[in-house]
Amino acid sequence: AHKAMYLHLATVNSFSSALDREELCWDLLVSSTRDNEVLWENISLIQSDDDLKAYLIDYTWQATSQLRGEFVAKAYISVPSTYEIGELKHEEL
Repeated sequence: AHKAMYLHLATVNSFSSALDREELCWDLLVSSTRDNEVLWENISLIQSDDDLKAYLIDYTWQATSQLRGEFVAKAYISVPSTYEIGELKHEEL
C-alpha cells in the first residue's frame, strides 16, 4: 500500500487532502492486497479492528509527506535555473 500511495501521489494527485486520508489509504490497502490470498484474509480481519486499521492508514499516509518533501526539494533545485531567477530574493522579484 505504501508503494501504491507513492504511485497515486506521483501520477494522480500529489497533494491529496488530509480529509480524504482514511478513505484513500484504506482503498489503497484493500486494492494492493487483493491478489494475495493471505494478505486479503488479513486485511479483511483488520477491517473490524479500529486501532490496527488506524495504524495501517497512518503508515500508508506517511508516504505523502515523504514524496511531497522530495517534490519540494527538487523544485528548489530546478525552478531557479529553469526560470532564470538565480539567487533573487523575494523582494527583488
